[in-house]
Amino acid sequence: MLILSIYIAFMLLMAVLAVWRPAVVLGVVLCNYGIQQWTQSQDPLFVYNLSLTNYGTAALLIFAILVKFIRGQRPLANYPPAGWLSLALFALALASYFWSVYPEGTLDVWQQAWRTVLIFLVLTPLLISDHDDLRTGFISALTIGAIMLTLLMTTSRWEGRFVKWSVAIWSQNQRLDSGNPLAIASMAGYVVVSGILLNFVGIGRFWQFMRWAVILLGLAVSVRAARGQAFALAAVFIAFVPMSRRLRSVKGFLASSLAIFLLLAAAYWAYEEFGDVRRWDYEKMISDYQGGRIRTALILLSNWLSGTPINLFVGLGSSASYDPRILGLYPHFVALEVLGELGLVGFTLFLLILFLATRSIIRLHRQVWRDPLQRGTLAALAALFAFEVLMSCKQGSMLGNLYLFAFAIMLGRWELSMRRRSAPGAAFEEWNSSPQTWPAQAEPVF
Repeated sequence: MLILSIYIAFMLLMAVLAVWRPAVVLGVVLCNYGIQQWTQSQDPLFVYNLSLTNYGTAALLIFAILVKFIRGQRPLANYPPAGWLSLALFALALASYFWSVYPEGTLDVWQQAWRTVLIFLVLTPLLISDHDDLRTGFISALTIGAIMLTLLMTTSRWEGRFVKWSVAIWSQNQRLDSGNPLAIASMAGYVVVSGILLNFVGIGRFWQFMRWAVILLGLAVSVRAARGQAFALAAVFIAFVPMSRRLRSVKGFLASSLAIFLLLAAAYWAYEEFGDVRRWDYEKMISDYQGGRIRTALILLSNWLSGTPINLFVGLGSSASYDPRILGLYPHFVALEVLGELGLVGFTLFLLILFLATRSIIRLHRQVWRDPLQRGTLAALAALFAFEVLMSCKQGSMLGNLYLFAFAIMLGRWELSMRRRSAPGAAFEEWNSSPQTWPAQAEPVF
């Protein structure tokens, strides 16, 4: 009962904070799987009711969106092309039941996935209207993530890379006793990205120094639970720290260099303390990727190419990979899964979503580069999107990589918000283009 009481108190606190700032619920959404696995490791109630945390997150999300409606903030406004294309892609996946080569598999997977699609793809982006919402959500994720990472590392029982549940259960003739390590590693990645790339001023400078403790925890969990997330974190950090810190200035260059050094030192510590030497062997990693990703994707594409001309355009059907005659499971490579299961039409939609998100990053950077707070927020969101793109090349299915599409939609909503703010007249444009009119904000030290 203690864990249930803590969980209820936490959800009530988030509901109260959502009245003040609805976007704080984004932190709950990004840390959802961490909350879920910690509660499952502590109390059998959360194991016997596996979806309890998801329902709680969904309730908070709906409540926060209603608050935005009541305040007249119009959460349905500024819905971007990337959002409509994402909805079209998933509508195509659902409609593919009618031509799927494995319709029972398509129906079964969608029956399990529709709730998470509704929560993470449809509702979550509605929390975000502009930079302020995103920054609130990321700081919320940083705070909640710091707590959850600490609890997972100190109070949960680990067995290798798995967080063990408090009890084991049987489902579909399988014994289940642990959570998904990839989900935990991804949550740690979100927390690390937010901690590294956000910039802080004023009272927020507390996080400028405390974030390194959180980053250590996040890297430890990431290295312990999954290899891919650790490599992806390094890649997006190198790619987006120049956006956050502005390398053109001497202070920005020094801050970036120091941050890179500290991150590498933290990563080395995490590997030494928690890395499994066998899993991190170079040849094993290459073999696992070739056999578990490239080979499976090529088998799916081979079946797609040998199908009918109609299959070339609309694919073999969503989740056709689960057909025992093909793979019996998804191929762990989302882009090629989309090509094989949703054909050229679905693949075109997928590429357009990636293109529009990338274009939003470029356009937003042109508008916010003078403001360290907005620049850091953009760097964090862009890095999270890039992180999910990299993850989609090594894990999960399209229906399981919903954050990729959610982040793309958030980028588009922020871009449309900036465009509409500047549309009424030249006043905002003048303020936006005059360096002396920006609030006096010091660049972050590191």
